[in-house]
Amino acid sequence: MSTIELHLFRIKFIKPKQGLLFNNNWTPANIFKSALEEKPSIEFREDHIWHIGNLQTLDNSGGSFAVGRTTKTTVAKYDLETGNFIEEYFEESPYTLCLYDLNIGLIAIAKKSKLAPTTNGIAKKLNKLLSASKSVRENDINIKIDIISDPEGFIQKIKSSYSLKKFTSHFTGPNPFDADELFQKPLSVYCQAINGDKGQVLVEGDSLDTDVAISIAKSSASTGNEASANIVSYHGGTVKKINLKGDPVKRSYKEEEFKMEVALNEMRLEYQRVRG
Repeated sequence: MSTIELHLFRIKFIKPKQGLLFNNNWTPANIFKSALEEKPSIEFREDHIWHIGNLQTLDNSGGSFAVGRTTKTTVAKYDLETGNFIEEYFEESPYTLCLYDLNIGLIAIAKKSKLAPTTNGIAKKLNKLLSASKSVRENDINIKIDIISDPEGFIQKIKSSYSLKKFTSHFTGPNPFDADELFQKPLSVYCQAINGDKGQVLVEGDSLDTDVAISIAKSSASTGNEASANIVSYHGGTVKKINLKGDPVKRSYKEEEFKMEVALNEMRLEYQRVRG
């Protein structure tokens, strides 16, 4: 029985230091939508062209599209009429389904091993496709598409630890979709001011506040960023490092029961769960 397995990603539109984004009426959602509607194509190597297509609106801020690769090759065949072996031109275009939410900046990519070994590999190609669109290039936007790691295991280890000794959290430049006043927003502004691409904050102590660490872990996961912690599991125990980065948030569906509208709403709920 065939299944559709969706992996959740966060798309980030990082504006430049001297940004053009707010010099007109375009919002990040406008740019996201326009980039998809352009249906860009890129030839990454000879006879291997990636495309965006099958764009469909599902509700006010969400929809679906397909991303895939056209491969041109030749196939050796035997012609019964002539009694000769011949080379016949052949074109194959495997593709996969993606769901999106313009207002949140979410993309769910269906796993397709024929297209790429991992959904992260597909996301990298999608990143380059969207980056090639006119709307992104004209606004000088840097796009990042990162896996939303499920933070539950990481959080439970912090909660159950005897003490939290070190906490490291990562950030990037300003992403207009984010509104985390405590951590992501001020540090992303700092990253932009110093003309950086990414950074990290490391805090050490005898017993760090786990509630604050968990809050930042959720924020980091929901924005596709990383975090790590050094914990002591029990009194007298040794320090052990744990990482937030791991398996992506994912959902599986039986192909014959799959409904895009339902999956889109469940994708949004998964994001809200991660964000907390």
